[in-house]
Amino acid sequence: METMELTLIKGNITELDVKVNVIVNSTREDLELNHGEVSSAILASAGNTIQQECKDKYKNGIKLGEIAVTSGGKLHCDKIYHTVLPNWQNNGPQVLENVIMACLEKAKGEGYEFIAFPALGTGTLKYPVGDVTKIFFETIIKFQEKSPGPLQKVILIAFHSNDDVIKAFENERLEKVFETRIKIESRMETTIRIALLRTSEQH
Repeated sequence: METMELTLIKGNITELDVKVNVIVNSTREDLELNHGEVSSAILASAGNTIQQECKDKYKNGIKLGEIAVTSGGKLHCDKIYHTVLPNWQNNGPQVLENVIMACLEKAKGEGYEFIAFPALGTGTLKYPVGDVTKIFFETIIKFQEKSPGPLQKVILIAFHSNDDVIKAFENERLEKVFETRIKIESRMETTIRIALLRTSEQH
């Protein structure tokens, strides 16, 4: 049985006390990173080298749902995956799912073990927190079903002021207790170990 941890941390994605391989950032299509609360914080902590990398490697920016990759700059990570989301009404749920899956697959392909996401879309874009949390859970389960490879832990960061994310995370966890596809083996504060149940193990 393969397991992968999903952990919720309340705080700032730039101030993690553990090293992660990848930090995911949501920004604009022109990759001007000084817009948005999370993106601005990442730029301030990582340094201007990541902005220069964006300009050098992605001269025309990126489209909705695409991923631009830079180094971690001064942050305690190897890479930053920058992505762009649409308004919720403009196919937001599907794009969000695709982006989460693409980030997980890219991290897996690069042999990484730890990836950290902000609560994508819940800031400036005002995505509904409950829906975002549900999409995170469902996408991670789908990824787990396909085999996570070396990826061991997914960290979801809720900014200090966003208690709604924490409540939604807990609600979704409680709903998943009775899921037949997975088994929640343990819960230590806000850490959930999701174990994939093979078809033969399901009842």
